[in-house]
Amino acid sequence: MPSAGYFGGKIDMVISRVTDLFLASPHLLLVLSLTPIMQSRLRGTALDSGSLVPIASLVIILGFFGWAYLARVVRGQVLSIREQEFVEAAQAYGASHRSIILRQIIPNVIMGVVPALVRH
Repeated sequence: MPSAGYFGGKIDMVISRVTDLFLASPHLLLVLSLTPIMQSRLRGTALDSGSLVPIASLVIILGFFGWAYLARVVRGQVLSIREQEFVEAAQAYGASHRSIILRQIIPNVIMGVVPALVRH
């Protein structure tokens, strides 16, 4: 995801549209309708001991629909950071795109995303 925001283009556009689709879906309605289906699918698995099936099904469903918010925050951070002077300096120095993403973008995104998640 950071590389899609860093490079932009068609991949970034497709990921953004999929994220928008997930953010526009009615999460509560989908969670309520998919929970019984997921619980029936988890019966007979290793999670079927005790009362783990309802909890596991909710975790799976909420995780499936919850990634979109984090993806939106990460993309915004990447778009902001790629315009910073230290990234331009690394590009002028001749650093590869991979090096810039691994050494400049990702550490700064982590430092920007963690406080945003705590506030949310």
